[in-house]
Amino acid sequence: MPDRAPLTIPTLDIGPALEGRELDVVAAQLGSIARSVGFVQVVGHGIDPELFEAVHAGADRLWSMDDDALRAMRSPTGHPFRGVDLGVDEHGDRIWQRLQNVRIDTAEEAAALGVDPAHLDFFGGNVHPPIPGLREAIEACFSEGRRVGLALVGLFAIDLGLAPDALTRCFDDDVSYFAVQDYPPMAHPAPDGIRIPEHSDSGAVTLLHQRGGYEGLQVRAVDGRRTTVPVVEGALVVNTGDLMARWTNDRYPATPHAVVDGPVGEGRATIAMHLLPGVDVVIEPLPGLVGGDEPRYPPVSMYDWDRRYFEKRSLVLSLADET
Repeated sequence: MPDRAPLTIPTLDIGPALEGRELDVVAAQLGSIARSVGFVQVVGHGIDPELFEAVHAGADRLWSMDDDALRAMRSPTGHPFRGVDLGVDEHGDRIWQRLQNVRIDTAEEAAALGVDPAHLDFFGGNVHPPIPGLREAIEACFSEGRRVGLALVGLFAIDLGLAPDALTRCFDDDVSYFAVQDYPPMAHPAPDGIRIPEHSDSGAVTLLHQRGGYEGLQVRAVDGRRTTVPVVEGALVVNTGDLMARWTNDRYPATPHAVVDGPVGEGRATIAMHLLPGVDVVIEPLPGLVGGDEPRYPPVSMYDWDRRYFEKRSLVLSLADET
């Protein structure tokens, strides 16, 4: 049996679509990549590189703090996706370090937006480190990232034969996450060569900005092939997550990925924007995408999904492990 072709990560220019041109063409290209590879390098997004640099500059000051200072900035609610968190090895060395917060900062802000009172305990737990300019840099970068992310969601809908706003209207009061993550240089290899174990993302669409001295993002496709994602200046790495898989009945599967170690002494950093719908939104396979098949997923609210995400296992991981 001949060897399979190596997995490569394609590049897609979405500039024409953002200008209102070639929507069907760009949507078809994006959808084809989502169904096969699951990851794409997006260019032509129009985000000013200085926005990313401002976030990285503030984060570098944050990571220069000692462990005790950083641990004091963990989320007061204990939510793993709020505040500062650290991963350390058996030597006590940092394998990774992350600041992540949800877009809507407090329950009071959510209530003002009309969120169901039963879901207000979703909010709270954000931490804003006392680094001058960091919060402002994050908010400016996040605003632009959400603009691009919502445009991508609209393109996915077009590829699926739906109205362009069939999914974007679910993001009116989105509870998307912004994360700045660092994988510092280490004097010895990380345990088993892994910085972050293999997983699929919780949301609909993830946009990732990379910088660093090595290719550390490793992708595994449905058929089990693996590759690392090159660091391309100016590009955003885009992938679909679990909620998009649920909405589309796995037309767009959630592709697993890991962060692997690089050469000793090399580090990398990323900015991740995870696009999630409003906390009151119910996600289930769209009727037009089920056809004669049974829906693979029961309905779930964004509120409940946030609690269940840490117990799930993705379809792609299951399929690949069976081969």
